[in-house]
Amino acid sequence: MNSQPLFKNVRVNLSAFTRVEYSEVIQVPVDITEEELKDLANRRYTEVDGSDFSDDPNYWETGTVECVSAPSEEDASLRLVGGALIEINPEV
Repeated sequence: MNSQPLFKNVRVNLSAFTRVEYSEVIQVPVDITEEELKDLANRRYTEVDGSDFSDDPNYWETGTVECVSAPSEEDASLRLVGGALIEINPEV
């Protein structure tokens, strides 16, 4: 009889880079130059408080992706079987 376990636990750690953004409308002279607009935008960047920014839920980039060993007694939520991930209930 083979007593080798069929599965082992691994922890998948994923991180993502997200963005926060701030937007406002400013009235400017009709004849403002592109350089003056760029200077205005840079000035506002330094004047706006970080708490004025809001999350942009539509933007993210992959950060780190890693798999590491997890303790066998830790509850798993998914099982990889034949290439498919199957949701499982942790054993009690």
